[in-house]
Amino acid sequence: MTRLSLLERVLLCYGTNLPEHPRKWWLHGRLREWLGVRVEGEIEVVRDGLKWSLNPADYARQNLFWLGTKDPWDLFHLRRLLKIGDVIFDLGANFGFYALSLATALNRSCQVYALEPDPANFERLCRHIAWNDLEGVIRAHCLGVSDHHDTVTMTRHGENSGHTAVVTDGEIKGVTLTTLDAFCQEQELNRLDAMILDVEGFEERALKGSERTVARFKPLVLVELFPPVMERQGSNPEAAARVLTTLGYELFVARRHRLEPLAVMPVGDQRENVFAFHRDRSPDLLNSFQAKG
Repeated sequence: MTRLSLLERVLLCYGTNLPEHPRKWWLHGRLREWLGVRVEGEIEVVRDGLKWSLNPADYARQNLFWLGTKDPWDLFHLRRLLKIGDVIFDLGANFGFYALSLATALNRSCQVYALEPDPANFERLCRHIAWNDLEGVIRAHCLGVSDHHDTVTMTRHGENSGHTAVVTDGEIKGVTLTTLDAFCQEQELNRLDAMILDVEGFEERALKGSERTVARFKPLVLVELFPPVMERQGSNPEAAARVLTTLGYELFVARRHRLEPLAVMPVGDQRENVFAFHRDRSPDLLNSFQAKG
């Protein structure tokens, strides 16, 4: 197990124990860069009451290690919008951050389906579920989602376990893709309250493969739109957003404590996590959010 130096422990204390301040994540990253701090290897930590095994050199896990959380404002809004008894899909679950965080935020009184196609990430996801005694709350499946059934090859990109991509020749072979519509039918689900979608450029396809389910249940959707990754899969943010708006959804983004209508699609290297509310449900959800505030 990796051991931290004194400097690394000081930075860890600053990131996880000292009060939040504007752009803390940016300053912490710059400090690590300027001081030449680079920690590699697995370290077992507890964050917000949950036990994790994290490699600080992995982009997908470094903020949870160094800062104690990741996507804090998205998680803040999800915790306030969701309720006891909800059924939640975490698609592209990676190591389980959203799945585990929401399961515990809802007092383990919910049902989470966590789908992750990368076998290495899936193994880590299952380990985290077991470590935190969440087997009865989170159901993990080694699957990817698309607009059709398929078996594909994927590859990992550098030191980012969250960035796997479908390619013609890669090291992860025999990956099964399904549609959310088919999965829900197989699981005989009769409700879906929220869907978190981070599938490395397959967002448009995954949404198209879930149209019947989304039209039926009208869940809250949180979807990542990241142009470079989407373009490599022949898609773009506008195409994914169009699937949602055609189904009657309105799009919002988190601006700290506020949810504001999405005014401009992300371009270039901009990454945006977008909240989508169906018009039939958005007043109730947003009014509930304001009441909790």
